[in-house]
Amino acid sequence: MAVSDATNFADGSNSTSTSPTIIRPLPNSADTFSSSLARAVNVVRTAIDRYGISGVALSFNGGKDCTVLLHLLRSVLHQYSNAVADSSQHSVTPSSYSSANDRSLPLSSPVGVLETPESECAREWVVPTLYVMPPDPFPEVEEFVDRMAKRYNLNVMRTTASMKDGLQSFLDAFPEVKAILLGTRSTDPYSERLQDFSPTDHGWPTVMRVNPVLTWSYKDIWTYLIDFSVPYCCLYDQGYTSLGGRSNTLPNPLLQNPDRPSGYDPARLLEDERCERNGRINRHKKGV
Repeated sequence: MAVSDATNFADGSNSTSTSPTIIRPLPNSADTFSSSLARAVNVVRTAIDRYGISGVALSFNGGKDCTVLLHLLRSVLHQYSNAVADSSQHSVTPSSYSSANDRSLPLSSPVGVLETPESECAREWVVPTLYVMPPDPFPEVEEFVDRMAKRYNLNVMRTTASMKDGLQSFLDAFPEVKAILLGTRSTDPYSERLQDFSPTDHGWPTVMRVNPVLTWSYKDIWTYLIDFSVPYCCLYDQGYTSLGGRSNTLPNPLLQNPDRPSGYDPARLLEDERCERNGRINRHKKGV
């Protein structure tokens, strides 16, 4: 897919994907990313296997990383849906659906995942979702979260509390949740020691943190979003590379381009991922 085509997908309304494709080769990606993608899919599958569908929740704030994660989760649920639909007994378990449908993904496999994870069966599963809001969210982010909640059947709990307090309120509201999927990458602040599965720290609400895209780079995130035509927040096409609140987030100055309508190149064109948070006034805060 040419880079110029990618701008069609930011608003989420005109993706070229019209039917599900469970596994397909990545069109523009190196084998190293295919391996990272297969690993991420297997982490999501493992979480569902361990905790069950009702025991797994999602942290989603409209950012690019958790948007990738949302798409991965719904893709895995779609595969599970097909296993259930194909079974004469509606008792397929997460641990059995891959082998039953010959869709296991070795870590070295150059594979992709579902383009449009929206089967009717998959939509039967509502995903408990935590959205920790900044005090001054962008309207574009709010609209995007609402649209994704409707499209992917998310039960979103919004909170302006701290992450710690918000997580406790969320777990109180959804006591069946034992694990929460996060779009954390190892380059995020204070995240370099995390593992795919990391329990919360002492003094925090007890839940397993699941980090499927932990080893992904900034480039990997955009490779996935573009190659799989995944809808993402429109602010990323206006030069924003890391989203927080309106008071602490500006377009990345390295992307200034007077020839663009917004005055900035889109986020996917940032060359040095070490500068991902150059538009954040408080750069110690987690970008998304």
